[in-house]
Amino acid sequence: MRWPQCLPAFVVAVHRCVVHGDPDLLWSALENVVRNAVRHGGSGGSISIVLQLDAQWAHLDVLDRGPGIAEGVVAQLFRPFFTTSEHGTGLGLYIARELCRA
Repeated sequence: MRWPQCLPAFVVAVHRCVVHGDPDLLWSALENVVRNAVRHGGSGGSISIVLQLDAQWAHLDVLDRGPGIAEGVVAQLFRPFFTTSEHGTGLGLYIARELCRA
């Protein structure tokens, strides 16, 4: 598993936590969400990945500086084959969510 070369890496802080699951599937889900943020994140190109820990869960947020998601689109984002892109399949976020649920 390697970080995509199109993305600069800058680590601000590292937290230790154990995540149970298939590392390849979890990596695929994260990579898909990050690539989506790069694609739709606006011209600033700044992406933040934030890990928050509580007593039971690790929460991973991928944040970009894009224009946001239109209100009418939010409810459809994770539906299979839904896309707002001419070149997308509409499976990326759906698959990422399913991999995280597995």
